[in-house]
Amino acid sequence: MRKYLIFFTILMTLASCGTMRNASYGKDVKQWYTQNPDPNTSPIHSLFLIGDAGDLDNSTDHTNYVLESLKKHLALETGETSLVFLGDNIYPHGLPAKNARDRSLAEEIINAQLECTKYHNGPSYFIPGNHDWNKHYPGGKEYILRQEKYIESYSDKNNEIN
Repeated sequence: MRKYLIFFTILMTLASCGTMRNASYGKDVKQWYTQNPDPNTSPIHSLFLIGDAGDLDNSTDHTNYVLESLKKHLALETGETSLVFLGDNIYPHGLPAKNARDRSLAEEIINAQLECTKYHNGPSYFIPGNHDWNKHYPGGKEYILRQEKYIESYSDKNNEIN
């Protein structure tokens, strides 16, 4: 009986997987991968998604190469844009208390991201990741609330940050 139960469980798991079937496309987009967009059109809105920006690539210069590249791309955009930081904004443990010895480095890291928000025309969003929550150690909620308050203090009418 146990053998049949295991076999039935495996069979049902495989049958319920979406990977067992091919993708389904409408008739008008069957060959979507061969169609090229009109080169004379411009995007309606550009969305920039940046994840794990809380680490420095060069700890001597305190630079992050992705953020440097992001600033260049944002400066070239002529239309509306949105910028979303997808979490892990401050390594290794989020924004420490003001009297902590590593607070100034954490501020430099988040300031580099906040600086990017000035380079585009549209809203910016910051989503916390596990590092921002103090990697789920005690006091994580306080780390997030400090980061939220710090980011909100940077936001103004000309620079909408959520």
